[in-house]
Formats: sequence, structure tokens, C-alpha cells
Amino acid sequence: MKIGIVTGEISLYPPFGGIATASEGLARSLRAAGLEVDLLFFPEERVAERRPDDEARIGLRFFDMRRADSFKRQKAASRSHAAYQYLANEAPYDLLLWPDYRGLGYYAMEATRSSAALTTTRHLVLSYGPLAWCQHGSGELDFSPARAEVDYLERASYALADMVVFNSDFLRAWCVQQRYEFADSRVIPSLVPAHFDEHGQLREASQFADVGKFQPIDEFAFFGRLESRKGFEIFVEAIRLLAQRRDLSATRVSFFGRSIFNRGLWAHIDIVDKLFDLPLQLHLIDDASTADFIEYCQTRGVLAVTPSIDDNLPGTMIECVNHGIPLLATDCGGCPEIIAAEHHHLLCAPRADLLSQRLDQALNEGHPTLKPAHIPTAIRESWIGLFDEIIQRPGRADQGTRVKSRFVDVTVGVVHYNRPRLLARALESIARQTVRPRRVVVVDDNSPRQAELESVLTEYRARFECLEVSFEAFINPTNRYLGACRNRILDGTDTTWVLFQDDDDVAMPEMLEKMCAAGEAQGADVVVPHLYYLPEEGDSVTPLDDVLSQRQPPTWFFRGADVNWGLFGNAFGPACSLFRTSVVQGVNGFTELAGVGYEDYELLFKLALRGHRFAVQVEALFAYRTNPNSMVRTTNLRENFARVFRMVRQEVVAAVNPPRLDMLSDYVFTHEHLHDATSVAEPKQELLRHRSLATKNEQVIAVRLRKLLEKSRPDIRFGKEGLVETSRSANSPRTPATTRRIRAMWVRFLAKRTRS
Repeated sequence: MKIGIVTGEISLYPPFGGIATASEGLARSLRAAGLEVDLLFFPEERVAERRPDDEARIGLRFFDMRRADSFKRQKAASRSHAAYQYLANEAPYDLLLWPDYRGLGYYAMEATRSSAALTTTRHLVLSYGPLAWCQHGSGELDFSPARAEVDYLERASYALADMVVFNSDFLRAWCVQQRYEFADSRVIPSLVPAHFDEHGQLREASQFADVGKFQPIDEFAFFGRLESRKGFEIFVEAIRLLAQRRDLSATRVSFFGRSIFNRGLWAHIDIVDKLFDLPLQLHLIDDASTADFIEYCQTRGVLAVTPSIDDNLPGTMIECVNHGIPLLATDCGGCPEIIAAEHHHLLCAPRADLLSQRLDQALNEGHPTLKPAHIPTAIRESWIGLFDEIIQRPGRADQGTRVKSRFVDVTVGVVHYNRPRLLARALESIARQTVRPRRVVVVDDNSPRQAELESVLTEYRARFECLEVSFEAFINPTNRYLGACRNRILDGTDTTWVLFQDDDDVAMPEMLEKMCAAGEAQGADVVVPHLYYLPEEGDSVTPLDDVLSQRQPPTWFFRGADVNWGLFGNAFGPACSLFRTSVVQGVNGFTELAGVGYEDYELLFKLALRGHRFAVQVEALFAYRTNPNSMVRTTNLRENFARVFRMVRQEVVAAVNPPRLDMLSDYVFTHEHLHDATSVAEPKQELLRHRSLATKNEQVIAVRLRKLLEKSRPDIRFGKEGLVETSRSANSPRTPATTRRIRAMWVRFLAKRTRS
């Protein structure tokens, strides 16, 4: 059994988080059990300097994502497609384990589903918490295209996976409530470095025999990112309440965690502001690693506090429980699943008054270490048992990567206007298909160059007759534009499928074969191919053989039924998609508007809103000609989008399929194309002016602030650069960008203190 564990972050190359530790911990434990495991690293951040020896030590395979990261508008989709392309050219894995984060496995799973590649691979999605859950927990409101893109990729990955493995019952219940669809699921906790002892072995039950003993406490340490859902504000308020009932001058309060910009204020500023006047020892440590924190706590009487408001399985809790560090945690989310049932009474509700009482009790009586709910060796056995179960399941039925007949029941419709040489190239690309369509229809939209057109039609009428393909041509008496021309093709079509091709598109030889196979395998109503751009100036026409021999990877990434991103642009598919004829006829085809584009965008959007099934062919199966004089570049952009949004409003009012409109209403009212640019120009300029002033004065203000605080509170510890105590080693110096960030975050606090 060959297993690939995919990750976008790794501890060798900061920054990294819980996905890195979970991926490395699982790989390490499975290798120790004799399984063949690779860590497949698709870096989220640019890696300045590789460490090949360390990569080899942990079994890491590094994949360069620089080209994928160059796609700024569809970054998550481009990364997912790049991961698919890399793995499609590798020796196949029996199992690929994908993080749910940003839908990295989406296109690889689409490739397996459509039998384009990775046909023998089983895909598991490891759910650490999708983006929607993270933003829900932190109270963020983000209606951006990037948010819509990631949300769709993550949801689609859940639906496409052979199984979704959640690390908590809490997270699975949340995803079910939010209508995430998945065929099968399990709940198995993650294996992280804390589950290994000092000898590198997974901890066994005997190593937890001494838990539950009370230890004296003289310091409280918040451990985690300083964001609202982690409960740092509750902890700060609990300390303030505690200071009202007892003397804290001998008590140290430490914050180990990265400062987050929260509700208009950096967390470190908020902490100092609220605890500034209290007689206690305050330490702010923003760059300590988990190992630093564990070592710190094991050498003194520290009570680790993780007062999460909404959390899944905080790694900080797992670290404390497995290292025998006294812990005070809340009972929200998945937190109770980390602690053995007999110690649940030691958890606390996420309220400042109750937390304050428990802190007071800890100072008086001490606090016990807690017993974990899951023994690490048992967790590993659960993972191995799951893999055996997945591998032993019957294989997928033959989905037919190739169509067995010479013909497919398809009508290919080509709309033409005054470009006979391009039409000839398009028809030749259809004639060279590995399987033949039943019917080819050309509709000319009243071109002036009728003599040249007739010559091309005569040539290809004979060519298709030799191929036993029906060929028809119609010439409109007036220019009626694309919608009307495509409807004319549709009106006379009785084949199962219809494909609309523009006269400047070039079909790759296997396009029809692969699209029909995907459509039949998945029972789809629409099959969406990818494309690459073919730049041509003026009337230039690249010979067909040259186009076919110089194929490129996709330059735009389609995702099928992504209705939320659809309000920002067309991610559904191109006009050159394969439609089930009855479905398109059932919605009355295309709307007919002369001089307005996006008729394909509108139709695909409508089909997606009505719940029709889309299949995505992950390869670039045709070349899309780009030209300054093309219709999409010469028509009015506002009118084009207005056409689409009129349809969206009608569908929303009709409420055809409400579950598919989850974020739609939010996006409609924030969409960039619905606002007059002049209405936001002035606020943007004002914001830029304030940013410029802050940048210009931040160093002066930081120095003033430091002098003010050092004079009034000499017990607060400050580092050289960022006004916080630092434990950073010489091998990992603070970057200039981080230094500027930490300096700048004190600006607002200084202004407030100066006024007061």
C-alpha cells in the first residue's frame, strides 16, 4: 500500500500551523508501523532556501508551485490544478490524503471521477476545519471572490472524496448542519508530535498513569493565537475580575501567541490597554514555538489556559494534556473530545466570571494534569484499520476512459461571422476527432464574405460526408448575434448531446471522446473542459498542426456549478461545453440580445442555479483564441454583466433551489459590478492617505510609546524590536516586515493613552 499525505505547510519552512503538525505526525507514526508513506509538500508560501537533507529525513517530496501562485485571481484553483498535474505524472498512489484547506485535492478528485487520470487512486479528505468554519468562529465577514472560490473547492472536495475523515464529532456535526455533502465519513483524531515521547515512540496507556495529581500554580499562561475565537478577551477580563478580589503582584500572566488584528485593534495593544494599571507581572511573547512553550511550562508552576469560545480540537490542548502540563480549558466545540470523560468536570464554560473563579481556585489549591481521551497507539491502529478498509472496497465500475464506438451521439454547432479561414481551421479540428459526432451544423450570422464562406462550406460538406457525419449549414438573412444563432442549432437537434464551438476555437483531437466519457460516467447534464489561450493578432491564423503540437496547460480554471463565484466572473465553463440537449431545451436555450455578450455565462449560471449536474474535464481540451477585436472585448462590460444579473434576480425571486443560494444574497449586494466606482473613490483615497501618514510616523510613535510604558510600568518586558519579550534564536531572526508590523500595531494605542 503506497500512501501520499498531501500538505501545504510543513514545520521545516515557517510559517506553519496545525495541518503541518498533523501531517508530519501521521506520516511518522505510519512509517513506524511499516507502511510506505510520502509527505507531498505543495508550499503555500515561497520557500527562500531549501533544506534537502532535512526533507529526506522526514520523507518529504517538494513540488514547486511558483507557476500556480502566479494566478492571482484564481489562486486556490490554480494550486489545486497544479497539484493534480504533478501527481498525474507520478507513479500512482493507492491512497492520497488531502487536507480540506483551500480544496487542494479538488482537481485530482475530478480527474479520478472523470477517468482522466489517477484512476486507481482512492482519495481521503482530512477535515481540519474548512474556511467557512474558521470565519464563522472568528466572526469574519468576507464576501470576496477568493472566499467564494475556496468555499466551493472545499465543499466539492468533500463531495468527491471516497471518504472524509474528521478529527472530531463536533466538526462533523457542524459540516452536516452547514449542508456539506460527503459519501462516507469517519471520526479519527489527528496524530501530532505531542503524541510521541522523548524516544520518538507513540505514547502508550501506561505513560498516563500519574495524571490527575494537583500541582501548585503561580503563573497563568494563555497559549494560542490571540484571536477572539481562542478566547483571549475572556481571559483578559477574567484576570481583571481576579485582580478585584486578590493581590496579583506576585503572579505572572503570560501570553504565548501571535498577535492578530481583531475588531479594529491588534491583540497585543488590547491586552496592554486592559491590563496596564493592574499590579501583576505581564509578559507578551509572540514568537515562541510549541517546544519553547512546553519547556517553559515544565520548569515552573504554570497553568496553561485555553479559554476557546468556538474551537475544534486545539493543538495547544493536545500538547498540554500529553506533556502533563496543568490545563484549564473551556467546554465548547470539540474541546471535551480531547479530555477523558472522568475529567470533563474540570473544564469551564467560556465566561469571564466563571474562569476568574477557577483561576482563583488554582492559586489557592493548585490544579491537576488531565487524562487524554485517546491513547496515541490506539489512534494509529484506527488509521491503519481505515486504510485497510478503503483498499479492500470493490473498485469503481469501469467508467470508460475511451468511447468504444467510432461515433458519439453529439451535434457540434459552430457559429460563424466573417472569418472563413478560422472557420476552416475549426471544422478541420472537428474532422480530426478520435470519435466522430453524428452531426455538424454551421450557422453563419450574415457574413459579408459569402463567396469565401461558400468555398469552405463546400469543402467540408464533402469532407464530413466521407466521414459519414451529417453536415448542415444555415445563413441568417440578418445579423442576429450569438444567442439566436445557437438557438437555431438547438432547434433542430435530436442527439443526446450538443456542443457549441465558436469559429475561432480549436478542438484537441480527443476532446469529444473525453468529454462524452466523462458525461456518461458521471450522469452529468453539462461537461466542462478547460482551455488555454491562443493569442492571434488581426486576421492571422496559426496552422492547425502548429496549434496541436504546441499545447499548453490551462490558463483559466473552470469548476462547474460554482454559483457563488459566478457573481464575480465565469468559473462555470466555456461556451465550448458539452450539454445534454434535453436540459438546454428545457430552459429555452440562450437569451437573444443583439450586441451583448456573456450568453454562455448566463446559460451555465442558470443551469447551475437549477441544480443540474456538472462534470469537469481537468485537461485543456481546446484552444481559445484571444484577439483585441473579439466580441468579449468589444461589447459593453456593464451590459454583459447586467444580462447575467437579470437572470440571477429572476432565479432568486423564483427560489428554484434555495440550498444552492447560500452566499448568493450576500454577494449580490457587495459585488463590484453593482456599485458606481465614483461612490467608493473618495473613501479609498482617504484610507490611502491615513496609511501613508501611519507609515511615515510609525517609528517616531513606537519610540514614544516605549519610553512612556518603560517609565510607567518597568515590570513589563520588551524586546529590542517589537515591544514584546522575544525568545527568538539567532538562527531565526525577526524579518524586517515583522518588525514593521509589530511597531505599527502600537500606533492606535499610543494615541489613546496620550489623549487619556
